[in-house]
Amino acid sequence: MAANNTVISDLQISYDTTFGQAKTGAVLVDNKQNVVVKNTDFSLTNRDPVTAGFYSVSAIMASNGGSVAIDGKVNIDGHGGRAIPVFSYQNATVNVNGKLNISLDNNVQWAFWTHSQATINFNSGSDTNIKSSNSNNASLLNSAGFINFRENSALSMSYDASKTSNEGFLYNEYGSDSPIAGYYKPGNGFLFEKDSLVSTYIDGKVDKKYQVAENYLFHKTDYLESLDTLPAIFLPDGQASLYDRDLGVKKKENITETQFNEILSQYDSLVKDGSYKGTNLLQSQNLKMVFNEDRSSTMEISGVDASTQGLGVKIAKWDSTSAVQNSLNEIEDAITQLRMYSEELGNYYSIVTNREEFTGNLINVLSEGADKLTLADMNEESANMLALQTRQQLAINSLSLASQANQSILKLF
Repeated sequence: MAANNTVISDLQISYDTTFGQAKTGAVLVDNKQNVVVKNTDFSLTNRDPVTAGFYSVSAIMASNGGSVAIDGKVNIDGHGGRAIPVFSYQNATVNVNGKLNISLDNNVQWAFWTHSQATINFNSGSDTNIKSSNSNNASLLNSAGFINFRENSALSMSYDASKTSNEGFLYNEYGSDSPIAGYYKPGNGFLFEKDSLVSTYIDGKVDKKYQVAENYLFHKTDYLESLDTLPAIFLPDGQASLYDRDLGVKKKENITETQFNEILSQYDSLVKDGSYKGTNLLQSQNLKMVFNEDRSSTMEISGVDASTQGLGVKIAKWDSTSAVQNSLNEIEDAITQLRMYSEELGNYYSIVTNREEFTGNLINVLSEGADKLTLADMNEESANMLALQTRQQLAINSLSLASQANQSILKLF
């Protein structure tokens, strides 16, 4: 019996017994205890030929309100009659969260069993694979409680048609047709939530692969012999490989699809914000460049439609591998177009840069010529002024001397 709040991880457990009694398991969780089983391999063998009913042996058993979470990757090999790999009993709960592989042979009757208001949940992102080579397997899952397949969970069931007298993949032991509010009906049943995935294989080949289209409760006291009764979308074999998952690809795929579409939206927002002075070359708007004063030399730059729509990239709806591949092809084509646009705009930029350099040089030449026409040489002008002042002074002196000579002549008379 496992202690409360225990994590059992990264172990190999072999449970080989000839003794079967009520509530016997390699991992037994009882009396409202909580245990996590993670990344563990079980080999389960029951050699007692008379073990029947509740007197069975399990790899993982929850009872009396106990709770077990199966995380990571867990493998269970079951051998012998009434060796039930996973058993939930008396208001207990088993939550399958990761990847669970179960192999059955030699008269193992069920892979899963719930009883007495107990529950097994295959939660979103879980991936459960059951392979049976049993000679008289009654069913792979037996519910006398509740077995729930949550949205984006996946269940794959496989058996050898030559070795089995399988009466149905699922068996509802105590059901009812009387409806009440909510998913559940009186009694017990299998709940398939919308977008859960169910697959069956016969002799290693795909029999049926379905994605459940709407919430569906199988609650009759009967075998579910065929998936045809499910309100589901049949997945062709070419698309079915999308749902053959190792660690919850369907859940990740939905998240990735949302992220992809969000990136497209953000990209379109960047394109809309790429305008300058009212012109956006990335939204098919043109820009006219004028290179001289009389507007005789011009160049018109043609804009491009760089939006996701213009590039041919569609909003993702990945319901098949081909749809994912189409999105990849669209992205690759868009990248090629953007590189072509970049080269074209780069050529325009080179032309504008050369004209800008030429215009700058022309402005410098004209400024230098204008300066020569308007600006004087201060040294030269200073010398000219000094010479002028000297001539003026000499003239004044000459006039003064001449006047003095005239006065001297007049004095002689």
